[in-house]
Amino acid sequence: MQRLLFLKKITNNPRIIGVIISVIFVVMLWLLPLPTHVDVGSIDMPWVSDFYATQQQNETSYRWSHQRGNIILMSLGGGEYTLQLVMRSVQPTPVKIMVDGANVGTFAVTDQFHKYVIPIYVPWRNNGEIAVTIQCPQPQMDGKRPVCVAIDAVTVIPQGVTLPQLWPLMMMMAWVGAIVVLLWQWVRQRWWWVIVAGLLLALYVSVHTIIVFALPFLVVITGAIVVLQYSSTQPPTRFWQVIQCAMWAAVITTVRFAFQGSVGLMLEDEGFLWYGSQRILAGELPMRDFFGYDLPRYIWNALVMLIVGSKGIYGLRIGIALCEWVVLTMVCMIFTIVQIRWRSVVFLLGIVTVTFWLYPRHKIYDHAVVWVMILAFWWWLVNPTNRRTFWAGIVIGVVTMIGRNHGVYAICAGSLLLGYVWCSPMRWMQRIRLALIWGCGIVVGFVPMVLAMVVIPSFGQGYIEILEFFLWLGKTNLPLPIPWPWRQTNVDAVLVGLWFVVPVVTYVVTLGVICWRRWHNTTISAGVLVAAVVGLVYLQVVYSRADMPHLAQGIAPFIVLVVLLTAYLPQRFQIAIMVVLCSWSASVNWNMAWQSTWISSKDRQEVTATNQLTVPNAVANQLALITAIHQKYAPNNESFVVTPYWPGAYALWQQTSPLYNTYILYSFDEASQNREISRLQQAHPRFILIDDSTIDNQKQIRFMVNYAWVDTYIRTHYQQVNDPIVPKKMRLYVPKP
Repeated sequence: MQRLLFLKKITNNPRIIGVIISVIFVVMLWLLPLPTHVDVGSIDMPWVSDFYATQQQNETSYRWSHQRGNIILMSLGGGEYTLQLVMRSVQPTPVKIMVDGANVGTFAVTDQFHKYVIPIYVPWRNNGEIAVTIQCPQPQMDGKRPVCVAIDAVTVIPQGVTLPQLWPLMMMMAWVGAIVVLLWQWVRQRWWWVIVAGLLLALYVSVHTIIVFALPFLVVITGAIVVLQYSSTQPPTRFWQVIQCAMWAAVITTVRFAFQGSVGLMLEDEGFLWYGSQRILAGELPMRDFFGYDLPRYIWNALVMLIVGSKGIYGLRIGIALCEWVVLTMVCMIFTIVQIRWRSVVFLLGIVTVTFWLYPRHKIYDHAVVWVMILAFWWWLVNPTNRRTFWAGIVIGVVTMIGRNHGVYAICAGSLLLGYVWCSPMRWMQRIRLALIWGCGIVVGFVPMVLAMVVIPSFGQGYIEILEFFLWLGKTNLPLPIPWPWRQTNVDAVLVGLWFVVPVVTYVVTLGVICWRRWHNTTISAGVLVAAVVGLVYLQVVYSRADMPHLAQGIAPFIVLVVLLTAYLPQRFQIAIMVVLCSWSASVNWNMAWQSTWISSKDRQEVTATNQLTVPNAVANQLALITAIHQKYAPNNESFVVTPYWPGAYALWQQTSPLYNTYILYSFDEASQNREISRLQQAHPRFILIDDSTIDNQKQIRFMVNYAWVDTYIRTHYQQVNDPIVPKKMRLYVPKP
């Protein structure tokens, strides 16, 4: 009887039935036979010979055979691969390798068999085939036969775990499982779900490719909707509020990534983050082996890139998107703390406002730090016990690990808030104890970095040297004039300038009111105090380089402050104020948001930069220039130097920069430059490309000024090449014969 009751309980629970059906579906898909081999044929060109040798290669569980026709690689899943060709020629000759009609490299093939390695990217397609073509400038003669090269072996090695047809099936499994749960739960009450499922099935049958591309995004969105619907039926506890916030953030992040994940590329700042993340996977460390950001953000990206099996730009952007999901989750949590319902118009307007400011893409970690500080300090001041004070200190220590400059801001803001707590009626021993607990928390939070500096050889020395350099420099950004609104001549510029005035006035007035109310022993909102203090401290970021990207990094406290100050107003006033704030944010950030989502048809090109991207023409020209020079002067993927602004060039070719500083904006002393010269002598780069253009017309930051000794060494030991493909403001050097 008990068993029957148990079975009846299961059959009456639609979620359990949905899970069971999904598991069965998983097993069925998992047992499907999947193709796991690659067939490789011969070359069919007028001057290409038959293969000299017939041998089997089984290095990657793929098979290849010698057949007349093109080299066709079949059953390849989308992803990154390494194509290895063992070739020789009758006499030394340059050979061009084409993959699907695109030039992927030019190699100097000798009269002895050698292995030539080519990194390639295979976009997903239905047939899973790519065509490899080998071109020679002119045919060589082998007796009476015109030939190009002799190929002894062809090997395709996937980079990471690539199972050709498994990931679409797994995505489809998760999606169908989620749809089954929805159908089972709502089919009796909402019959239109049957129609929706039928339409989706029809769409899958008719437009299979589109659905496969959209599967990862559909899975996340569908799963989030299921969780949101289920959580709305649960008690309004803190746990379920966090779950709802996370699901909302997942939907928004997924939609943003679907539109922006393959758009745009910055070889400068984004390339700086991309290169450092690759170096972590290669066993190098920032500050010790290369100049870069702080260690945790590189570890995060490297871990994500390792999990997804890609060192390309998509792997980096997936890591950035996951960090953005964390940021938006914290934003939703703050809104719920203010008692804004997640289904209300104010909540929606607030989220949209924040998303307009989540740029630049590679600076999402700096945004995350600000939101973490606001949330942690708010939680602390609501009830400043010893335990919460200790955890607030730990947050400051962790923030310092993520960014040295953020650590300074966190300590300043935390000190001001601790001083406010001191003003509460308490004994001096309590004040001293709180200060000591707070300081101990900072130390504990920073302990992992201290251990890294002690345990890892030379890492501590590099970290301290970089810290001393920035303390000596006194700034981390190139200055720009502040766009005060009264100096502007058009409406758009005035709207931008107001963003550099209104938040400051709001912070000062709010803090003045807080001090006045504190003097009269009147309670205030802890969130208002935290937002005003953190916003005031982060004005240094805003004005250090007064442009929109730096304003975006310090605008979060102002948005929180507006939401808090309007929370006590009637709903119609809340909506009106949030509409103004959202519209104002959209008006000044629309171009940035639009360009990062979609580029106008007149100014865009489809390029392959480890992944298929849509980029502006200017970026496409940069990629074409670097690719042409690399293939011409370093065809075998030898070492090279591209300086001072394009660290992403090394990430494109997964190369190690011979120079420690891959992004040179400041002047370095003679000792630092002598170390760079030693690195150049050891690396022997095949070419050195120097960009002599300036940033913001500041001639003092050019390479020949900041790196004068290195520039002199290059002029002395390398010869300049007047190649017509090199722009006028660039210099190309190759080793002297």
